[in-house]
Amino acid sequence: MEEALSEYTVGVDLGGTFIKAGVIDGVGGIVAQVSAPTGVEKGAGVVVERMAAAANDSLAKAGV
Repeated sequence: MEEALSEYTVGVDLGGTFIKAGVIDGVGGIVAQVSAPTGVEKGAGVVVERMAAAANDSLAKAGV
C-alpha cells in the first residue's frame, strides 16, 4: 500500500526584535519552530536573508 504524502505549511513572523518561523502539519499540529534575531540594524537585505534562513531552518528541524 502506498503512503499518502503529508501536507506542511511554513509560517514566518517578522517582529521588531525577532523572526520566528514554524512548520505545521495538515491538521494544524506544530512540527517545528525556530527563532532568530531580526537584525534590522543591518538593513533590509539582512532581514530578508534571515527570514529565508528561519524558514529553511524550521523545515530542516521538522525533517521536511
